[in-house]
Amino acid sequence: MVGKHRLAETFTPGFAPLQADEAHQALRQSLYFTGSLPVRSSYGRQFSGRQAELLRIDEQLCSGQWADDSGMLHSPYAVPDQEDGPHVHWVWDNYSPPQLRLRTEQVLTAAVEIYTALVDTWFPHLKQVLGLASACPATLVADLYIAPPQDSDSYEPPLMRLSLRPSTGSSVSVRLAPSEGDLYAPVPPLPPGNEPPRSPWTRPSTPVVSEPEVFDDAPATGYAYAWLHEDLHRLHLTEHGPRKANSGLP
Repeated sequence: MVGKHRLAETFTPGFAPLQADEAHQALRQSLYFTGSLPVRSSYGRQFSGRQAELLRIDEQLCSGQWADDSGMLHSPYAVPDQEDGPHVHWVWDNYSPPQLRLRTEQVLTAAVEIYTALVDTWFPHLKQVLGLASACPATLVADLYIAPPQDSDSYEPPLMRLSLRPSTGSSVSVRLAPSEGDLYAPVPPLPPGNEPPRSPWTRPSTPVVSEPEVFDDAPATGYAYAWLHEDLHRLHLTEHGPRKANSGLP
């Protein structure tokens, strides 16, 4: 599944479905004729995708598991559902509130999945001391506020409050907030006795309000790497913090 998100974030320049055969041909040409495939990150740099991961994507495309009955590959995230018009000034104006809520939930779910895979692959021995990994299992709760449409091009982006809630299983829940003030209301505490033991390394549960960064070329990858970079930086294992000024998590 991680490979599927990486494929979509790598090959899809817009939102139109891709011919699976054409994408597969481009991948194989890059694998076997140039040796590596450039993969864009939200940090604006170019990285070379690991050949082993691309070979797994190659196998999945060969199997036809990711294509629909018409042989098309689709974005794993909800696409714009609002037509262009005088009300469209910013990228989020192309999404209805339910569609943006769905896209945010899909991106965050993929980000948690990618983060988990990164930790399991590269830092399995640090899992108990990494801030997000040590908090799991937990539910990542996002309250999303979307301002009403504006007649002007004033900058009023969506706002998102992320918080971690202890849970018996890891999941993501995104809810539409009725007003911006709801983002700053206290988070209801867990009932007494239901608070599970928490690692001293776990990220604090204090909610943080930020703009949802779900419109980039590779939004889930950006969140996953930013969370991991933050966790490593808190352990003084990196010299500098992540480029992303606010990853949304406390």
